[in-house]
Amino acid sequence: MKTAFQYEVISRIKKLREEKNYTQASIAKLLEISPGQLGNIESIKQEHKFTLAQILKICDELNISIESIFVIHIEAIL
Repeated sequence: MKTAFQYEVISRIKKLREEKNYTQASIAKLLEISPGQLGNIESIKQEHKFTLAQILKICDELNISIESIFVIHIEAIL
């Protein structure tokens, strides 16, 4: 099971991915994983998570800072 913090980080990445019009398939290709695996990562029901290396690749591709992913106001996870 994902922690609230892990799910918040994954949700932020998903939201940014969608805002920048990237599909699950395009990000999966970047990370060299299957679209199904990315779907599992983005699902609250699955235990799969991003690695830090994967998050860094996504940040580079989306042109966002890693801080924007990890700096979360405490209210967001309570």
